[in-house]
Amino acid sequence: MNTNSNSNNQSDKSVPSDSDPSLQSNLLYLRALKGLLLVNDKLTREFDPSPMNGSDPSQISPSLPLNSSDWLDRFNASICSSATLGELTVPARQPILGKWFHQGDLGFIYGPRGLGKTWLALHIARQCADGGPVGPWTAHAPCPVLYIDGEMPLDDIRQRDTILNTVAIRGPATAPGGRSSTPSQALSPSLSSLTSVNNSGNPRQSEPSAPSSPTPNDSADPQSNNLFYLHHEALFHNGGKVFNLSLPEVQDAILELCQQRGIQILFLDNLSCLFAGLTENGADAWEQVLPWLLNLRRNRIAVVFVAHAGRSGTMRGTSRREDAAFWVIQLSQARASGGHARQGAKFIATFVKNRNATDAECPPLEWHFHEPSPGEAARITWKAPSTRDLFRQAIHSGLSAAGEIAHELGVSRGMISRLAVEGEREGWLVKRGRQYQLASLAESSLTE
Repeated sequence: MNTNSNSNNQSDKSVPSDSDPSLQSNLLYLRALKGLLLVNDKLTREFDPSPMNGSDPSQISPSLPLNSSDWLDRFNASICSSATLGELTVPARQPILGKWFHQGDLGFIYGPRGLGKTWLALHIARQCADGGPVGPWTAHAPCPVLYIDGEMPLDDIRQRDTILNTVAIRGPATAPGGRSSTPSQALSPSLSSLTSVNNSGNPRQSEPSAPSSPTPNDSADPQSNNLFYLHHEALFHNGGKVFNLSLPEVQDAILELCQQRGIQILFLDNLSCLFAGLTENGADAWEQVLPWLLNLRRNRIAVVFVAHAGRSGTMRGTSRREDAAFWVIQLSQARASGGHARQGAKFIATFVKNRNATDAECPPLEWHFHEPSPGEAARITWKAPSTRDLFRQAIHSGLSAAGEIAHELGVSRGMISRLAVEGEREGWLVKRGRQYQLASLAESSLTE
């Protein structure tokens, strides 16, 4: 009797009761796992991929689950042999501006604070929207442009939009490459209708205007509105939201907005303000953004980032950002006659990376954005910079030895030595041994 009792007690101890914490934990885990399996099975069964023949692969969200059979079908629809590679039907990326800016491009405009990055970005955005010229390059056709601003006050953006709406653009008599250039105007009211745009929640959609010809006093259709603004103050005031393009849901919403509106160029001003929580110097952190940028490219939407320069003169943050870029424009200080420009901006813009065009087709240019003053109209002027300014820009780009600078500029080492003496005398250059460096005073005195 005692033996049976002991046996029963041992059996009871080997079987956990319903109140056993370990059993409860295991049950909760199994229930959660079962729920996840059911959700995954439901999504897989509900996902009905459209036929590959005649379908648009860009409209298929990569976030939807695909089993191995689905992937195999897509691989078979996309694979081709070397003999049939030339017959592969993928639409070519069309040029947008000159030879250097194409559909789906990723580009960067960077420079020190206050030098004029936003001026140049807004100018390129407006001219691409209206089909007008940017320096010696002409937009191939008007196209819808979305400009997202995450930093500047709304009043400042509205003021600059108004100036660029009626500004006269003047270049040299002969542009680089032997092409003639004449004054032109770009008229396309966009920010004047910001109130109605915000109240309705979406920008008004309009048909592209006809290309503007490079002749004096030319003007686009006053009803044209290819340039749209999505401003951080308007988003907070009318939508109660703040920008954080690091979030996948925000990235998806912007892509969908661009698809709905037919946007071909997306300007993001600027990288630091729009991507909260993204580690600037972390290469791995850029993986939060790169897939979205590649998806925009597949949809033929070009992206232009406005970014800050670091103390070294290079773009601030990880260099991995530039790996996928087609072009990168660096802004550096240009000598201002009689001091710095108090109104507008003056700088030298140089391509430090360009996959689409040659150096001869995209030379450095000195830009001057003149804000209107009493008795004078606003205007934009551009020209080839002087050898002295190119010398300073070369040092700003990281070159430091006389020989490498002379080779880069195509001048003699004697010319570089004379320019260095002038720079030391004026106080913006210091010589340390055989190396040239910009003085910290010049670096810290950059102004708008």
